[in-house]
Amino acid sequence: MLGSAQVLLGLRLGSNIGGYLMIWSGFSFGIVGAAYGGLGPRLLGKRADGTLS
Repeated sequence: MLGSAQVLLGLRLGSNIGGYLMIWSGFSFGIVGAAYGGLGPRLLGKRADGTLS
């Protein structure tokens, strides 16, 4: 939820550096949140035991 809120805020800020930073960090939070939320370690390029694949 935090990731999507940051992306929406970044879109609202527009095409300046603050908007781009909010969109970038929102996507990052979303990817990590999806990995922890159930999509698993493969999303981050890891094996089930935590080592890099």
